[in-house]
Amino acid sequence: NGTASLTAAKAANWDAAFGWGDHALAGYLTAFTETDPLFAASAAHGIAAGDLTAWNAKVGGSGTVNYVPKFTASGTVSTSAIYSAADGNVGIGTTSPQAKLQVDGRVIINHAAAPGFYGQSAGTNKVYLGYDGAGTGLELYNFTSGKSLMIRDNGDLTYPGNVGIGTTTPADLLQVGNLMFGGNSGREIYSTSGYDINYKATGASSHHFYAFGTEKFTIDKTGNIGIGINSPNNKLQIGSTTYSENTLAMGNGTQNFAIDVSWSTIPTFYSDNNFSFMASGGGNGRVGIGTTTPAYTLHVNGSVAGTSAYNNLSDARLKKDVQPINDALAIVGALRGVTFNWDQTVDPLMKLDDRNHVGFLAQEVEAVLPQAVSTASDARQTKSVAYSEVIPVLVEALKQQQAQIDVLKAEVEALKTK
Repeated sequence: NGTASLTAAKAANWDAAFGWGDHALAGYLTAFTETDPLFAASAAHGIAAGDLTAWNAKVGGSGTVNYVPKFTASGTVSTSAIYSAADGNVGIGTTSPQAKLQVDGRVIINHAAAPGFYGQSAGTNKVYLGYDGAGTGLELYNFTSGKSLMIRDNGDLTYPGNVGIGTTTPADLLQVGNLMFGGNSGREIYSTSGYDINYKATGASSHHFYAFGTEKFTIDKTGNIGIGINSPNNKLQIGSTTYSENTLAMGNGTQNFAIDVSWSTIPTFYSDNNFSFMASGGGNGRVGIGTTTPAYTLHVNGSVAGTSAYNNLSDARLKKDVQPINDALAIVGALRGVTFNWDQTVDPLMKLDDRNHVGFLAQEVEAVLPQAVSTASDARQTKSVAYSEVIPVLVEALKQQQAQIDVLKAEVEALKTK
């Protein structure tokens, strides 16, 4: 054990080996009242003066090669858990440490402020890994950049700098290869290369896209796309319970062309406020051009032009209860043709021109030829005249008038012969 041959001349060996002070006699004690803290607490207390054999027994024991020794409770030397390899590496729980210190097992670092590890280079702190001083979570801090990667106590993972996957020089908040996430205040996904950006997902589930906490866009497993609806039944379906959210517009933002798919009406189509038509609510199939409240199957708020005549369906096979117009001449005589200008102040929404026109007053026509007058279902119950309905009356009136002329001509001829 290295002490069997200890003599008076080798007092320095005791001092070096055990850190004791300079004793009066070399190698053993003559009194047991010394204040040396190591001696006062050691198992050697109580050894008789000159009892060198007792000393040897007290500092004896055995250990394992390369393990750092330790004192047992009885004062003998034993083996600790610290292994010192030949290359200078130290292991705890392992006999083949691969670094200056290797611990196979858990390590607990207890510190009131910021328990953790510091990494240095040439005596300068470079990184810190541990619990942050603010008490908010696990921190990996870089002293050069001054930025921390945090796993916070609430489970959030935060980092104030750019993050790169597949690149060591990320140019935005998150860069995966050439795909960038960030841009305009962190609200863009774009590519820095000339390739397309493809969204690809597998499985039989639908894909739902949210904005401001509300689902806005859906692609279901069949490929149907829904806007404002999470279960589209068509290739493209727009649906919502809010009127203003049901408009599909195409153009430069000034409503060049729009389809209003309101839940309260059948679709309405608009184009630059110059063209619009709709199928009105109630399922009556009416279409309006220039009006959103068509009162007829086709209601045009404005003039109509064409290079060919407008044809009225008039097949005899589709008609019944056919009767002649007997009083045509009297009807025509009761009609009053007028000239007029439109009063544009009555309804500014109607596209009434400022030209002078000829025609009838619907209320007057209705009194003598009600078949030619229609009354709309709008608030004013606007009346209109089907001028084509007047033509058959004019034809029969001309025929009746011609018959009268023929009679008068015959009477004149008879008078000439007398």
